[in-house]
Amino acid sequence: MPIVDEGSLPTLSDGEKKGIRETWPNIYYHFEENSLKVLLGFLKDFPGAQQLFPKFSEVKSADLPHNPEVKWQASRIINAINDAIRLMDKEREMIQFLKELSRKHSAEFQVDSRLFKEMVKIFAHQAFIPVGSKEAYEKLFSGGGGGGVCPSMFSRHIFPCMPCSPHHVDIPSQTIQMNHPV
Repeated sequence: MPIVDEGSLPTLSDGEKKGIRETWPNIYYHFEENSLKVLLGFLKDFPGAQQLFPKFSEVKSADLPHNPEVKWQASRIINAINDAIRLMDKEREMIQFLKELSRKHSAEFQVDSRLFKEMVKIFAHQAFIPVGSKEAYEKLFSGGGGGGVCPSMFSRHIFPCMPCSPHHVDIPSQTIQMNHPV
């Protein structure tokens, strides 16, 4: 199932929520490795997006996996996913969390909202997501946890009213802090 960002949104069943809750702790336990796979996959597919990360914008591709700033950013991404999963049953709180994430990335970092959708696609299709759970994660990223009311986690709700960044990236057709997993 592709990530949906228009039309009616899919609803996570209780079984799918249970599947996410059962698989997420193992994914998150290996957060450094898994988050790095996601970020490196994203930068491989969208090399122009590296310019959006000033702390490693000039790092050579071969050096990215070993760069502490890349690892730190990767941990931030997986922690945001962890926070969204923690809030999947609390739509209003999830929306508030996403609005703040939206504001920060749009206003402070000039990020094009379409990149979020691409990032979560890469996440949802990683080998560390169990085959039977991929659809549930895609639904989570499409419609949040509730009954289809919550806008898409990273592609519909992030930057809902903001124009594309002036720093548009062409999109083709220290110490890592770990949060507690939900």
